[in-house]
Amino acid sequence: MKPIIISPTTPSKGTVIFLHGLGDTGAGWAMQWEELSGGKYKVILPTAPKSPVTLNGGYRMTSWHDICGLETIDDEKTETFAGIEENRKFVEDLITTEINAGTPAEKIILGGFSQGAALSLYTGTQSNTKIGGIIALSGYLPHHQRFDQTTVKQKEVPIFVGHGTADQVVHHDKGKRAADTLKTCGRGEIRRK
Repeated sequence: MKPIIISPTTPSKGTVIFLHGLGDTGAGWAMQWEELSGGKYKVILPTAPKSPVTLNGGYRMTSWHDICGLETIDDEKTETFAGIEENRKFVEDLITTEINAGTPAEKIILGGFSQGAALSLYTGTQSNTKIGGIIALSGYLPHHQRFDQTTVKQKEVPIFVGHGTADQVVHHDKGKRAADTLKTCGRGEIRRK
């Protein structure tokens, strides 16, 4: 499925690539991003492929990777994260396409909500391309046990981690652990709210 693209109405200040959460679509975020972009940014809203999700009894739904349980959502001891590497490559290809179209890498922001936030953190910190920033809303860090100073390639990319304390789907401690893990990896600026 082709991504939803919101074109700027004025000269573009950059590109936002925003990844939706489990079971959602890029189109599900279009109205919010039309307003948020203010006509100043190009916004790319891809839709994850449909794949079986263990958490939902193997039901096929849009998903950036498999999830076995909400309590273990960031833990590689119980989660397989099936599909995450293929989707990381897909997101990196979106970034490369934008750069090849003339957008400087430092003018590209990668962000997402919930599972999309997880893929944004996973991709943006391990990419060979230094982008302008990462926004993770109500997310987590997949394979957090594997992250250390050698696995995080992008130590200077600013990261914002926002996670409500009343989140009843992805618990607030998962977002906190993501920020704390990245800080221990020698990451520069990480803001958490």
